[in-house]
Amino acid sequence: MRLPPLPAATRIGAAIAAAGLVLLVALMWFLGVDDRRQGHEREFRSAAAGATHILETRLAAEARMLTGLRAFILSSTAVTPEEWTGYVHALNLAQVAPGTLAVGQARRVGPGETAPLAVTDYTVIGQPAAGTDLASDAIRRATIGQAMTADVAILSPPVRRPAGDGPAMVMALPFSTTSGGIAGAVFSELDPARALPDLARLAAREVILTLTDAAQGTVLYRGPGENRTPLFSLTRTIEVNGRQLTLDVRTTTDADAAYRAELMRIGLLCSGTLLLAAGCLAAVLIALRRASVERLKDFAASAADWFWETDAGHRITWVSSGIEASLGRKADWYVGRDGVSLGSRVDSEVTRNFHKAVAALQPFRDIEYVRTTPNGRRRIQISALPRFDAAGRFLGYRGVGRDVTALRRYQARLRDALASLAEACLLFDDEGRLIASNLPARRLFAPYADDVRRQPSLAEVLADIAAVFETPQDWDGSLALPLPASRRVTLRQRSTCRRFDLGIDPTSEGGAVMLFVDVTAFEREQAALAAALARAEAAHRAKSIFLANMSHELRTPLNAILGFSEIMMQEMFGPLGNERYRDYARTIHGSGSHLLALITNILEMSRLEAGKRDLQPTPLRLGDSVAGVLALLDPLARHRGITLVPGEGPAGTLVRADPLALRQILINLLGNAVKFAGNGGKVTVVWTVRETMVETAITDDGPGIAPDLLGRLGRPFESGQAGRSDIAGTGGTGLGLAISQDLAQMQGGALAIASTLGAGTTVTLTLPLAASEQDHHERQEQEHETR
Repeated sequence: MRLPPLPAATRIGAAIAAAGLVLLVALMWFLGVDDRRQGHEREFRSAAAGATHILETRLAAEARMLTGLRAFILSSTAVTPEEWTGYVHALNLAQVAPGTLAVGQARRVGPGETAPLAVTDYTVIGQPAAGTDLASDAIRRATIGQAMTADVAILSPPVRRPAGDGPAMVMALPFSTTSGGIAGAVFSELDPARALPDLARLAAREVILTLTDAAQGTVLYRGPGENRTPLFSLTRTIEVNGRQLTLDVRTTTDADAAYRAELMRIGLLCSGTLLLAAGCLAAVLIALRRASVERLKDFAASAADWFWETDAGHRITWVSSGIEASLGRKADWYVGRDGVSLGSRVDSEVTRNFHKAVAALQPFRDIEYVRTTPNGRRRIQISALPRFDAAGRFLGYRGVGRDVTALRRYQARLRDALASLAEACLLFDDEGRLIASNLPARRLFAPYADDVRRQPSLAEVLADIAAVFETPQDWDGSLALPLPASRRVTLRQRSTCRRFDLGIDPTSEGGAVMLFVDVTAFEREQAALAAALARAEAAHRAKSIFLANMSHELRTPLNAILGFSEIMMQEMFGPLGNERYRDYARTIHGSGSHLLALITNILEMSRLEAGKRDLQPTPLRLGDSVAGVLALLDPLARHRGITLVPGEGPAGTLVRADPLALRQILINLLGNAVKFAGNGGKVTVVWTVRETMVETAITDDGPGIAPDLLGRLGRPFESGQAGRSDIAGTGGTGLGLAISQDLAQMQGGALAIASTLGAGTTVTLTLPLAASEQDHHERQEQEHETR
């Protein structure tokens, strides 16, 4: 089956592409050849420069060696042949001056004469020392004589060595006597082939080296290799001690052939690389085109919900499928419909601007309207650009559309939330523009605050704040967004003197929110509360003073009542006659004692509240204090059949407390325990040392305290058995626990109560632990030694 021919346009395009490809390959091959040629030339010039440097370095080393020999001769008045030979061998000339065949010295026969010369010492390197007469060698003798006459270093023309080897060169350096006259010269014979071993290594870099005496044309050194037409050649002239040497450097034929073979390989490599690069480039271009299309689609999708086009008559010709999800109708439904009257405009000014732009065939942006769709009433926003052909004829609009219903709902909710606030509120975006405010804010200070379209800046609002309010001294009136942290400041309104707390907080998007809270009424209430508190404290102090005074006034007649009733009870002045009188006396004495104890507790409480109770804490033995109080309460306990268990705890435990205050606390706590233990009960006292504190637990097995009353104990006039008729003879004022608690706290301690109904009560007294007297004396001695 024969395939149909390709279209002419396709064939022409393919031919042009093939020709372009061939030209591109040729260009790449030529560039590769030229680059390789330049690389060979750089390598060749580097080799020539290296050979020149090696030659100059070797000749300079020879001159330095002769300078050393001259210094050796001048260091002594007479140098023996043995000293000369030893010094020459010690120089190790094979390394100091490679290529040196022999060294020697020549002296004048008589003062002032230039000839003949007598060679006093002549050393051949690698052979036994032997005196040699140079009179038969005119070139050597002339070079030495010329150096002595000119008083400079001289390099001779090429000379033949006796063994028939290649040419050598003689370098001579004169030396003088102490009087300043020329006494002789030191000289050496140099073999260039041996002096330049590195030239052989340079020859391995595919170059031929030739060293020639410029004056005579004698070849001093020639490297290996065929001397054919070179690819590159270079000649360097070197001047040494008045003689010019010529170094000729050229490439070999073998290097040229290898170069051409490599150029061929470069051409093939470039061709293959070019074809591969062309395929890769095509694949990359296709991938980039696809990526660009995908990127454009992503950008467009993120900027709008759908796209649309119209013709010159403003009829819709195409709509993207994104409109279906937003408005609920297929895209084809809109094709052919008028694109200018799709819905009712929200704002008449916006409508006029839109129609004006359409009439003038100008772009329009963010035109918003409301449309009823199968998905309900939707707020739609459109933007478009006009299209024109090459002749300037209008072709229609091409634009985008967005469904902003949700956005407008969120904005409406934000406005409702701001409107519901009683405080003035201003909201700024990350660029410092006002985007929302509420009615209290507009009434407060900023008549323009609701002008969101104008969007006054944060700086304008701060300036308005400074004009309406009296600001504190540390108010700088400037803020930079984003805020590093929240700010709080109290302002006073100039016109009404009302006070506001201004809070400025950062938002998550980098903006700021200002909230003005009217604290005028709050501050007034605070001032009223402070005044009421001051009056209450004054009344409390007055009450305490009154109770203290009244307690003193009442104790005087009570003492008389108690004294006379006790005399009557004991019938000190005779019998009363009737038994009832004795009972009346006992009743009077008991009531008076109870009233005196009540007055004493009230007086003590008043003293504590007035701060007139001075305590002097000292180290006390807790066991002695407990034992004394137990002995005091023992008659009452026996009368009621209650067992007082002696105190238990570490012997010698010291607490730091006021003696009278500690005794009063123990009497109150143990007295309550005996009172509430009940007939036949038991009261125990146990103390425990815990780090720097001592805990004393007083436990009775009485009826316990109800949980609702337990939290109120320790308050004045609060009793743990209030309202309980099942406990007889336990009435009290409730001041004992309050006094004990205050006394414990004044000494750095505490009082805690734990109780269970039907299981008894435990009151724990905590006081600071005091060091023993021995520890006290040891600390005093340590402090004395330190001082």
